[in-house]
Amino acid sequence: MSCWFRVNSFGGASANAILVSAESSGGFGAVLHTNENAGSPKIRIILSSNNSSFDITAGTLGTTTLSLNTWYKVRLVYDALAGTYRVYLSNNGGAEVQEISISSSAKICVINKIRLGRAAT
Repeated sequence: MSCWFRVNSFGGASANAILVSAESSGGFGAVLHTNENAGSPKIRIILSSNNSSFDITAGTLGTTTLSLNTWYKVRLVYDALAGTYRVYLSNNGGAEVQEISISSSAKICVINKIRLGRAAT
């Protein structure tokens, strides 16, 4: 999954904004979103393999603090050989950097909807 995004304002302490998600009807699967994180906004990922909880990760934060009015490209990749989910971030079309790495051989649960952008809390 990947998408480009630009943020004009963040929603305040602990606010989330979903960038892109691949979800089951119950709302589980793979979700990439921004997280305000006490004034230091970052990319965050949640992943589910069992369709009842976020068992792979309930929320892993990236390392880059996001800036306002900047274009970013975020990309989630699953490397089956290494058994690793990786999230990459590119700032204004620059070189991608690996933001997140999660070791897991579990695949995300069956999905039936894909969303691009959504407000969340």
